[in-house]
This record gives sequence, C-alpha cells and structure tokens, in this order.
Amino acid sequence: MTHRNSNESLSEGAPAKITGRQWLTVLLLLGTGFMLSVDFSILNVAMPQVGAAVGIGFADLPWIATAYALPAAGFTLLFGRIADLFGRRRLFLIGIALLVVSSIIGGFATNAEMLLIARTLQGLATAIATPAALALLIISFIAIPRNRTFSRPSLRGRRLRHAGLQVQIGEEISHVPAVRMRVRVR
Repeated sequence: MTHRNSNESLSEGAPAKITGRQWLTVLLLLGTGFMLSVDFSILNVAMPQVGAAVGIGFADLPWIATAYALPAAGFTLLFGRIADLFGRRRLFLIGIALLVVSSIIGGFATNAEMLLIARTLQGLATAIATPAALALLIISFIAIPRNRTFSRPSLRGRRLRHAGLQVQIGEEISHVPAVRMRVRVR
C-alpha cells in the first residue's frame, strides 16, 4: 500500500489558479456578453417615445425590436463559423466596433429608416460578436483538463456557469423595466 503525501493529494484535486490576465479576459468577455444581451430589449422601455420622435406609428413599433432580432438570430451560426475560420479575436473586435458605430447612428437617428438601419446593424454586430466572445471565453481556459465534471469546483465549470448566469441575468434585468413600461402605457 502506497501512502501519498498530503500536499500531493491536495494539489491534484485543487482547481487551477486564475491569472490576472485571465481575470481581465473573463471580465471583458462577460461584460460584453451582458451588454449584448441587454441591447436587445433595452430600447423597449423607451420605444413609444423613440417611435414618436422618428415618426414610427404605434402599430409599427415592433419593427424596432424585429430589426435587431432578425439579423442577431439569423446570422449567429454563420458568424460563429466565420470566426472559427478567420479568427475569433478579429471578429469579436469587428463586432464590437460595428456595435459602437451603429449605436451612435441609432442615437442620432432623425427618421424611421435611419433608426431601423441602425438597429439592423446592431443585430448584425451582435451576431458577429456573441459567438466569438463565447469561443474566446472557452479557449482562454483550454489548458484546464476537460475530464473534470461541472459539479466539482473546476475553473472551467465556474466560468461557463458564470457565462450562462450572466446572459440570464441580462435578459431578466432588461425585461423588468419593459414590463413596467407596458403597464403604464395601458
């Protein structure tokens, strides 16, 4: 019977330490993911006022959300594959740059066409940045053994749980003001 040293057994079961650079990567990517998930429904709060300001009637207000949702949902898989082929970091940065530019265009929109084009570009930017951000998050911790289960406190499991929780919290937070706004409008 061989007896293991107590230090040796602790080091085998202990999760890997996260470096400062990895923390920065996690915070940046999760913050970006939160921003992208909130961006979908954040405009719902002010949609009646925004629609009136650019000349969109009450019946056509859903087009503001639809202009964002269609490209975001429709192109996510395509841009995930493109990110695999041409570089995740490159597409992530392109997506974030497009999101910034389209948000500025949307902020200065003076008519319905300009706002809907900006929202479409924001959806496209989300489709570009989201799969690249998730892939970058996962490959940032690729050195962590994959044979650990998610029930154990492994670094990879904690980061993936945080990513899922962040998306869910972003969606829940962004819907609360929208529900309150709908109640006031009625």
